[in-house]
Amino acid sequence: MKVGTPAVIELKLTGSPPPSADWSLNRHRLPDDNRFNVSISNRMTSLMIYDVIRSDGGVYTVELVNELGRDKIDIEVVVFGKIYQSVR
Repeated sequence: MKVGTPAVIELKLTGSPPPSADWSLNRHRLPDDNRFNVSISNRMTSLMIYDVIRSDGGVYTVELVNELGRDKIDIEVVVFGKIYQSVR
């Protein structure tokens, strides 16, 4: 991912009944702001980040759950971009 740009992570889903998907970042709930949008359909879940910042890098975990069980998937994300320092 690149700082200042939008990014999306998409995963195809299988399972019957279709699983729910819960996303987290570095073992914490996603930040509660408008930059993140999680969606799920019968065959896919996606995480949209509208304006990537450096702290969006890390390990995203998707926990898939249905009445027959659960599974977790870890996705390591690296964010590239300039680190700005204030000039005094």
